[in-house]
Amino acid sequence: MTSKKNTVKKSAKASESTAVHFIKKLPRIDIVVTILAILLISYGLWNTVADKLATGDSLCREPGVTETVKLNNDSFSQPSVQLNRCDRLVVVNDGDLTYELAFGTHDKHVEYPGFSMQQLKPSEYFELDAVEPGTYVMHDHLRDTAKLRVTISN
Repeated sequence: MTSKKNTVKKSAKASESTAVHFIKKLPRIDIVVTILAILLISYGLWNTVADKLATGDSLCREPGVTETVKLNNDSFSQPSVQLNRCDRLVVVNDGDLTYELAFGTHDKHVEYPGFSMQQLKPSEYFELDAVEPGTYVMHDHLRDTAKLRVTISN
């Protein structure tokens, strides 16, 4: 009977997973480094995929035209802009005030892929890739006087 017990124990050890067996043989520091490496690689891959999905970059094979709009004295250089999908909108603060730009109305902001409320100090700019067709209104959240109608076509 003793030999059967030993056989059972050996059989249980033999079925132990290769990963667990490998980890048990590593020194503690190697285990930590291995786990951190796996987590960092996974995080990097996830961020790459998530960024592509959020900005729609994967939908635009080639960049379109770049349209620049200036912001000065609580108004945009033009009241509206017409873009095609994959075009880029550049908003430049050409004045002395700081603006806080958002899509939607002053009391109900709307998220846009790759954009949330953006603070724009004097001489700063931001770029927005047109990936989601529709008509959106951008406004200054601080004073609500500057408004830009952005229309994006397919």
